[in-house]
Amino acid sequence: MNLEKYKIIKNNFIFSYRNKILALREYYEAKSIDISMEDFNMLNKKYRDYIIEMINELGCIFKEFYNIDFCITLSGSLARYTNNLFSDIDINYLTTSYNFKDIIDIEDKINYILQEVLKFRGKDKLHSMVLYLPLIDEKKISAIDNNEYILNFVDGQITVKCRENAEKLMYETYNSTRNIYDVINYFNSYDNEFNINEWAYCFKFVFNKEYLNIYKKCRNEYRKINNINIFIDNLLNDIRKDNNYLDGNLTCVENALLKKIYKTNVLFNFYKLLAIFYRLDKNISDFNVDCFLNESIIFDKKLFNLFNEYLKSIQDLQLILNKKNIDLSSHSNTVLDINSINESYKVLTNRENILKDLNKKKKNLYNKCIFILRRIKIEE
Repeated sequence: MNLEKYKIIKNNFIFSYRNKILALREYYEAKSIDISMEDFNMLNKKYRDYIIEMINELGCIFKEFYNIDFCITLSGSLARYTNNLFSDIDINYLTTSYNFKDIIDIEDKINYILQEVLKFRGKDKLHSMVLYLPLIDEKKISAIDNNEYILNFVDGQITVKCRENAEKLMYETYNSTRNIYDVINYFNSYDNEFNINEWAYCFKFVFNKEYLNIYKKCRNEYRKINNINIFIDNLLNDIRKDNNYLDGNLTCVENALLKKIYKTNVLFNFYKLLAIFYRLDKNISDFNVDCFLNESIIFDKKLFNLFNEYLKSIQDLQLILNKKNIDLSSHSNTVLDINSINESYKVLTNRENILKDLNKKKKNLYNKCIFILRRIKIEE
């Protein structure tokens, strides 16, 4: 592929999708004071649908330029249907081969187009779950030292950068497998009567769904309820231990700490709850929130609404930070001005204090989770 052809493809996708996606954020900002949960979910679904549509189209285009068979899957919030309008893209490019040069080249070039369409601030906003697997190499990546990752073409280059403190993530990314059998074996090893992990169920095939047959044939999904009370007790303990709430009168807080307390920890515990539901309720056909809501006998409408209300506050925070050219990031040591955030929060929602609202909604969600966990324990 030459550079000029690539730029044409990139610009076509920017023209076709950027304004539609940015319009979702603009609509939400304009309506956020009294937006309904139905509209909130609709906007996030459209965001997800646009991304899936782009990935599928890009996969088809790039397959014509490379002599390699591959698939593209989503994990994380976009596969779980718990994304918001500022979610990262957890995207996986997988093949049956162990020659990864071409697949990594495809990955970098498609991801850059998605990054440009969505106006992400760094290439690390798109990353693969393969970096959690054991590394298959330890090669030094020179680009990490100067944060300049090169996309090579027959007639030129493009330089792409990451956000701050992404060195470890990028080292792991470029030293990880792209083999689908490695991923399946990893899932199987962490999905059994002694382990329960929602990420082992959260995997959506987007491009080249023929690979889904490989996945279904080799993936030994565990849906028995052995040790389920142990998992329930462990989660109850984790929720009780997460008694971290920032003082609503704080004037500043570190970015990474804010994300850890209100996004990472809370959502991680909620997703563990979904994994327990998935084990218990065989009516649930697929691991996404739509299926939980429509098919589960455990996941009720009140829990769904409490989760969405919490997710809306996270989205409000990310929207405010985004307008200040800041990402809510676990890698950022930047100290955030809470007074400034609250001024923007007042304009956005007509509410006074985002930390107090997050504290209240976190407690409400956790109380509902505790109530359900106690109710679903199996008598022994």
